[in-house]
Amino acid sequence: MTRMIPNKISAGYYNRCEQFIFEKIKKDFPDNWMAFHSLDLVEQKGTYWKEVDFVVIGPPGIFCIEVKG
Repeated sequence: MTRMIPNKISAGYYNRCEQFIFEKIKKDFPDNWMAFHSLDLVEQKGTYWKEVDFVVIGPPGIFCIEVKG
């Protein structure tokens, strides 16, 4: 099971597509991988908030995943 940070999605989070991908990464990726869900990015001029849906780190590299419904 992949180490996921946070280890579960908060109860008030309602994006079903992200919930599905969260569970797939957590259960189906190898144990030596790590993933972050909803990782905040640095502040950018003209925007209030930026985040990456998933950042997945494994032996072949670092992958940023944006989930669309």
